[in-house]
Amino acid sequence: MVKLFKFFSFWLTLFALGICLFNLFGYDDKNLLLFLTSPILLALEDYSSFFKRFISHQMLIWLFYLLNVFFWYCIGLFIDSIVHPSKRKKMLISLSRIGIVSCVIILISVAFYTFQNSEKEISNILKHPDKYNEQSVQIAAIKSAEDGYGDKYVDEMAAILQTTNSREVSNSTIYALGIIGTPNSIKVIIENHKDSDVLIYSLQMNENTIISMINVNQPQNMINAGIEATKLLNFSSFIQPLSNIKNNYPNKETQEKAAKALQQISQNPQKNNPKFNID
Repeated sequence: MVKLFKFFSFWLTLFALGICLFNLFGYDDKNLLLFLTSPILLALEDYSSFFKRFISHQMLIWLFYLLNVFFWYCIGLFIDSIVHPSKRKKMLISLSRIGIVSCVIILISVAFYTFQNSEKEISNILKHPDKYNEQSVQIAAIKSAEDGYGDKYVDEMAAILQTTNSREVSNSTIYALGIIGTPNSIKVIIENHKDSDVLIYSLQMNENTIISMINVNQPQNMINAGIEATKLLNFSSFIQPLSNIKNNYPNKETQEKAAKALQQISQNPQKNNPKFNID
């Protein structure tokens, strides 16, 4: 045990563990000490939002702890190999073993990630959300939308919105439906949004889709959903198609809804955010 005290790898590992424990017990609530004492975590800071798409925040913190301890242990081994030349060969062997174990862990993580994000697994999550944690459901909804096959699971997302009590799951699902951007997905948003935090953003990115919904050739339920969407955005681009509904649609109730939406928008017409410009 006394021999351990002679090695930097021991003291630097102890230092890293101390920083992690300090953070774990809540004395470093903004993670400043954890990041400022670990160059590898500072380098990864910009990618933390990317990692959160695939693992929970708590899991990410534990990964940061592991990387912090690993980093300082390797630094200690490097210093020890200089300070204790006679131990260099043994230390290099230890370091190479750590490298091999790290590569194996990375390969397993990549394989796990690939499985978790395969369409088959995502389909299972969306069809049986009660069997998975909230983080997995959020990731599955957004992943399916971003990869271009989310339109096949709009009904499943509608069921999730109708049954979930989690605001985070609801927000992620509505955001995913906004990315999908079909009339059916917008209709699901309107029917199940529950004043979501991402409601307006999800509708803003679909101005063209909403215009296509308020067309006299669309089914009545689709037109009604489109009218509700126009009232949430108040865009001037909705005025002409709403006028067509008001004057030409055969159902009187829908005509009245269009007239009310038209009156509201005409009082304060808005332009969409330039980042969603449809021109």
